[in-house]
Amino acid sequence: MSDKVYTVNQVATLLNLKPETVRTYCTRGKIRALKVGGEYRIPKRDLEKWVEASKRKFAYRSRGGTEFKVEICKLSELGTQNPSFFYISSSKGDSFFFELYISPEYLRDRDIELTDRLKIVYDALEQDVREPKRIEVLPSGIYYGDIVPDIEF
Repeated sequence: MSDKVYTVNQVATLLNLKPETVRTYCTRGKIRALKVGGEYRIPKRDLEKWVEASKRKFAYRSRGGTEFKVEICKLSELGTQNPSFFYISSSKGDSFFFELYISPEYLRDRDIELTDRLKIVYDALEQDVREPKRIEVLPSGIYYGDIVPDIEF
């Protein structure tokens, strides 16, 4: 797990918010933060927990002009077998889920940020993926697979 911390301005840029809004969230305890030298510092995992709990939606416009809202439903702890889940809705009226799995082997010598996870989702949208998919990030590349429910016979 990373010990990375963000400044108020970094979080504001990442979440497309005003720095004053992020400061207010920290002051009110909505985002867990530490005060260092009079300035707030937000630990990476606490920011991720808040983004997940608040159901924050990220706007994304594809090169083709389609507008998407990407909601983080679950951010898994990196290095585990558990995937993260994203709910995507488009301006064309369709909606679907992505399941994102980043392998522990891929994570060696890499510090994956929230923006990196979102970029993987955005790249899938640019690839015209418009249905539920499992996105696997492995050292050999990124692969898209169907999400198949567990069925017992």
